[in-house]
Amino acid sequence: MLAGTGDMAVVCALLTIGLLQTTMARHLMSEQPSSALADRLAALAKDKTVIVTQVSCGYLEFADNWITSVDALDISNWLAVAQDQAALDYLSARYPGHVLPVTDLMSTGAEGGLEAGIDLLEWGTTAFSEMACTRPLYLQAVLNLGYSVIYSDLDAAWLRDFQKLAPKRLDVVLVDDSEAEEERRSDNTGTGLMRFNPTEKAKALLRDWHQMCQDDESNAQPAWNKLFTPEKRDTLAFHIMTKEIYPHSVLLAQYNPSKQRALSPAWVHANFQVGKERKQEFLKQHSVWKLEAGREYPTCAPAPEAFSALAYPWQPFERLAAEAVLEDMGVAGGHAGADASVALPGMSNRHRS
Repeated sequence: MLAGTGDMAVVCALLTIGLLQTTMARHLMSEQPSSALADRLAALAKDKTVIVTQVSCGYLEFADNWITSVDALDISNWLAVAQDQAALDYLSARYPGHVLPVTDLMSTGAEGGLEAGIDLLEWGTTAFSEMACTRPLYLQAVLNLGYSVIYSDLDAAWLRDFQKLAPKRLDVVLVDDSEAEEERRSDNTGTGLMRFNPTEKAKALLRDWHQMCQDDESNAQPAWNKLFTPEKRDTLAFHIMTKEIYPHSVLLAQYNPSKQRALSPAWVHANFQVGKERKQEFLKQHSVWKLEAGREYPTCAPAPEAFSALAYPWQPFERLAAEAVLEDMGVAGGHAGADASVALPGMSNRHRS
């Protein structure tokens, strides 16, 4: 028997609610963090602080190099979130007690377990965007357990301890990826090194960041900077580290002491360097690639997408470097203008971090 109009409205409403709940469940972390995460944080944290990073199969060399750098500083309160089974197996064997699978931090993926392991995920691919946009969930899971959290990218080496240099008791501490002379005026704060304290404002900021990623189908850094507006900043206790000690890679590569303020880097970050070889070469040029030769790594499955250039509002200092990257990677007519929309044949444009 057909339902009446009122009954149909109720059914439609219930179906809509169900679909919304299903969609939200794909993106929200578990409201009850896993006991494994709580136990691991209790064992690792120092001064109620833990450093978190993300690792996939294709990034294991960078993970080893980054861990070597923090180990040299006698830093042991770090936790690697393994994105796939290959990364989990490798890191757990080499660094026991410092690794958890992503399924212990998020409700997503818990049913099917971890994938076997895929190659290096490049910015500009859907897979990279999705991985980067889960980061706010990991960080929020740590805050919800009462700990401060520092996130660090792996294509970097620490030369000094960010925990000792960054101000404490603020909602968020950031680095600057812009050309701005005054960091507090930056329009491109970096997401490769961030500190959050377990304040309600910081938790709300992470929720909003993740939602911005979802709403814009964006990557982590563009979504973050769209959120981190002057109006938003006025509501937060925040600090942006000076570029003298946390320079981005373009500034470091083009540094001219006669024309620019003095640098005393506390880290070397290979951001804006695209591809494994280019990142490794940059770190080697700055004498921070410390891996011994002959180390063996698991075989990773090919990445699901080829590189694609993106529609992105490039900053002036990025443009020439980006155009060179596109040429190196065989993208014809790779002009990285303010409204550029360049992609390999058959690839859709995505957002960049």
